[in-house]
Amino acid sequence: MAILDPRLLPLIETLTEVGADWLAFELVDGIRRGVEEEEPAEMLELARARVRSGEPGERLTAKPAEQASPILGDDQIVWAAQYVAGRFDAALRELAGATDLLEAIVGELPPPGVDDEGHVVQAGASEPVTIVIDDEAGHSVTRDDIRAARASLQNLRQSLDDWSLTARGLTSV
Repeated sequence: MAILDPRLLPLIETLTEVGADWLAFELVDGIRRGVEEEEPAEMLELARARVRSGEPGERLTAKPAEQASPILGDDQIVWAAQYVAGRFDAALRELAGATDLLEAIVGELPPPGVDDEGHVVQAGASEPVTIVIDDEAGHSVTRDDIRAARASLQNLRQSLDDWSLTARGLTSV
C-alpha cells in the first residue's frame, strides 16, 4: 500500500470544496490500492458470450489475483490527473445516457391534450427532461447542462495536465 504523496492534497481539497468528495475518496482509495491487474480481454469476452447465450457452462476461473503494483512518487500525480478527468467524463456519459433513457420513456407517454374532465394534461416529450437530485440544495440537471459540462471537459483535462506538470516540478508556476 502506497503512502499518499502530499502533492495530491491541493487536488483532494479542491475536489472536496466543489462537492466532489466522492471522487476525492475514490482517488485516495485507488492510490492506496495500487494498479491491479485486469482480466484478460479474451476471458471477459468469453464470460459475456456465455451470459448472453444463457447456456450454462463450466465455471470460468480467473487466475489468482497478483498483488497490485504500488503507485509511487510522480506516478501518483499522473495517475490522479488521469483518473479525475476519466471519472468526470464517465459520470457525464452516464448522466447523458440516463437522460436519453428518460426522454425515451417520456416520449412513449400519451401526447399532451385534454383529459375526460376537460383538464389540460401535460405529458409526453413536449418538455425536455430535467433530472432533479433529491438533496438539500435541490440540484437539477438538463441536457444543456450536460452538454456544457462535456464541452468544458477539455478545459478540465488541460488544467489537470498543467497541475500535474507543476506538481512534478516540470514547469514553473
